[in-house]
Amino acid sequence: MVRRLIVSDVKGAQHFLEQLYQNNVLTFEELPTDVQYLVNTLKMARDVQQHLPAYVYRIVNAETPDDAIVLMKLCRRVLPTVFENNEWHIALLLTKAVDKAGKNNPTYTQESSLSAYPQGFIYKDLANYLVSAYAEMEDTDRKFIDEIAGLLGPQGIEILSKILTDCDNRQARKSATEALIRQGQMAQKWVIKMLGEANDQPWFLVRNALMILRFVGKSEKGIDRARSFVSHAHPRVRDEALHTMLELKAGDAQELVINALADPDDKVQWRTANALVELAPLSEASIARIIQLIQANAPEEKEAASVHSRKVCNIIRSLAGVVTIDNIQAVEAAVLNVAQMINSQKKGLLQRLKKSSASPQTAILSAAIATLGKIGTPQSTAFLKKLAGSKTAQAQAARKAMQSIQSRYSRHQPGGTSTS
Repeated sequence: MVRRLIVSDVKGAQHFLEQLYQNNVLTFEELPTDVQYLVNTLKMARDVQQHLPAYVYRIVNAETPDDAIVLMKLCRRVLPTVFENNEWHIALLLTKAVDKAGKNNPTYTQESSLSAYPQGFIYKDLANYLVSAYAEMEDTDRKFIDEIAGLLGPQGIEILSKILTDCDNRQARKSATEALIRQGQMAQKWVIKMLGEANDQPWFLVRNALMILRFVGKSEKGIDRARSFVSHAHPRVRDEALHTMLELKAGDAQELVINALADPDDKVQWRTANALVELAPLSEASIARIIQLIQANAPEEKEAASVHSRKVCNIIRSLAGVVTIDNIQAVEAAVLNVAQMINSQKKGLLQRLKKSSASPQTAILSAAIATLGKIGTPQSTAFLKKLAGSKTAQAQAARKAMQSIQSRYSRHQPGGTSTS
């Protein structure tokens, strides 16, 4: 029966035979050689578990290169069994001991097969064990592999990146992303290489890589990688690429953000408009482009017109925090023009929106009133005063905006006299 199980390569045969041995059905001598090896490995793993402090001490304080190599081979042999038993705290303690030994015990540097990096020796060929376990384990247990990977240097980056690229478990990918971010500069080389080969990668993997890039250090190569994804087909990737360019302080970040204000995706539009605050003061070219966007005619098609109105609303609202005295008059004039056209229902900008729905234009008008209250000059008070005296839903907001302008300008006049 034993011979047939082994020859037929039956899945799980080794563990089945090991159980027969444990239950005294087979003697040790009756087991095949590979099963004898498994039984001895299990015994060694149990001994490590029962005498863990002693093994940690022996690893850290190995006296000869021969002792060191024996202990490292022991660790390499028992780790798969430790993984299978979900004894991750034992794996972590052994890894910490080996890491400490490699740094502080010169005995390990005298053994050429270990060099000064013995943890790489004990985890050789074990990456797939960790990747598979990471996908299946509970979130609370993943911290053990995260910490182990942090002790493994480039090998740890390889393990975490393999989880990120090969694992179908979304939560596992999220945890691996956070772990790679904690690796800092060590993860930079990998993420730049990955983004350079990302043409055929799933969008979510590219997005995660861009997110990691934001945190692992600025470099021109990293900025170039992020720039190549600002026109990606998926909006989540475009959004992340722009965020990364801002975080890395790319020289052309302002130009990229201004161009992205016309993005067809609502979320990208909203995030990009909010990013204008980070870029202030804006250049004259950027202000001109923004004015062009908010004064552009709305499309004829209903859905496209709705998208256009949301874009205009986002931009106008964001302008309250980004304009400077050098360009305030041009911006104020553009916003005031939009508000007047909507309020008076004149032909021109956004008039086609009025035929189908009042809500998009109402949102733009409300945004315009709020922004005028923040950046407006006495040029805007006549319009706001008229609106404040009306019986519309915007009357109170217009009154508040007008008072804000008057208060702001009265403080800059001799004797505090209002200029409105």
